Amino acid sequence: MRGFEIVVKINAHNRAEFLQAFEMARNDRSYRSSCLDMALFEEVNSVNTYLWIEHWQDEDALLDYLQGSTYRMMIGAINVLGICVEIRMCRFEEK
Repeated sequence: MRGFEIVVKINAHNRAEFLQAFEMARNDRSYRSSCLDMALFEEVNSVNTYLWIEHWQDEDALLDYLQGSTYRMMIGAINVLGICVEIRMCRFEEK
């Protein structure tokens, strides 16, 4: 399994727009068969700092998604509404 983790810091007055953009991305059905999990977590001690995690069935599906419009839309939203702190590409093993 492949995936990524992105840490973002969103400006407080842009919180609602960011959450709406994430929901739009999560509801994009064009990738649902290959995307195993997509989640957004807010840090407890750092308001408006989020960890966005996605798990994909294989590297080809992930790379296809990263070149697609949904991912580019989310990165664009992050750049307008806040800042991207860190992006990590990951390999996950099922147990």
